[in-house]
Amino acid sequence: MKIVKNIKRICMKSRWIVQLFIVCFIIGLFVLAMNYNSYVLIKFSSQLFEMDLPEGVHVIEKYKVKGKLNGNGNGMDFFACILVKTDRSQEELRDYLNNQKFIPAKNHEIVETEVIKLQSIQLKTKYVEHEEIEFETLKNEVNFNDYYVLIIYDGGYSADFDISGH
Repeated sequence: MKIVKNIKRICMKSRWIVQLFIVCFIIGLFVLAMNYNSYVLIKFSSQLFEMDLPEGVHVIEKYKVKGKLNGNGNGMDFFACILVKTDRSQEELRDYLNNQKFIPAKNHEIVETEVIKLQSIQLKTKYVEHEEIEFETLKNEVNFNDYYVLIIYDGGYSADFDISGH
């Protein structure tokens, strides 16, 4: 009888250990997916952040974000931008940005680029619909004539276990 009780006790402890392992494994998947996509965002955005800019173009602020940024459903998008001040034209900046070779965040062939002439401290772009981007360094600015935002975007990936893509 004593042996049977010991076996039952061991089975109950084993069941708890297995259940704990399963819970830890599932939580680990979510943590791993979030950390992996954060790493991908850092690599992706560093292409823009470390890019040599033409003379007379000064970086004011940098911004990057990942998650479901536009459209419906689940998915993972990667977005990076730099706010610059310059007397160059939007077309000059667009040509310069389009001539750069950006590596996609994951496995797409093309990285989308855009240059926006800033009208206020809030950035309005088709790439980010579910979040507001405001440039705090321009909080007291009233004249936005020489401010532009250079953008790189890659999206439409599966969110997998990263909850920021849901």
